Parts: sequence; C-alpha cells; structure tokens
Amino acid sequence: MMLAPPHKMGKSSTLVEEIKPAFITRLKAKYAGKQADRKEKEEAPAAPAGQDKELATKLEKEVAEQGDKVRQLKTDKAEKAVIDVEVKKLIDMKKQLGVALGQPEVAPGGKKGKKK
Repeated sequence: MMLAPPHKMGKSSTLVEEIKPAFITRLKAKYAGKQADRKEKEEAPAAPAGQDKELATKLEKEVAEQGDKVRQLKTDKAEKAVIDVEVKKLIDMKKQLGVALGQPEVAPGGKKGKKK
C-alpha cells in the first residue's frame, strides 16, 4: 500500500510504558481493602460535620454582615487594599460556613467567562 506523495510519516511511540514503584504504591493505598469499605470511608466524614446547626446559623449571620460591609466599602469607593482585606475575611468565613454545613471544599477554579 502506497501513501500519497505529500504525506509525512509521524513519530512512533511505544505501546507499553514502565510502571514506576511509586505509582504502584499510590494505587495500592487508594484501592486497599474491599470496595464497600472504601465507599463507607468516603461517606463517613460528611455526616458529623453537618450536624452543628448553631454554629452554622451564627456563621451565616456573620457572612451576611461581612458581605454587607464589603458591599458598602465598594459603594463608598474605598481603597483597594482595604476592600481586599475585607473580601479575604469574607471568603474565609464562607469556607468555615461550608465546613459547618458539611459541604465539600471546592478548589479554586480560576477566572470565569469566555475563552479567547
């Protein structure tokens, strides 16, 4: 079988790669035991964290107050450094509230919007 004249052959690659011992150790730790045991282990920490309703109610109130404070600073066109400090406090409070409600912590996703 012949290829057309402008066709160029690509680079060859191996079909099988070496499995490093560190990778094997991570997989053994991840998949150790029975599957049912792993599922129970993943679900167990979420239940106790969400039971502290008084703390969650207190944190919700504090988050609302801090949010109002940040909004007011932005409306008053305060210095960026002052606003940044208050926003950082608000973000920390929201993380604490999420933990108190038993919600999983979300990793920062970066900027939102259209890709160019």
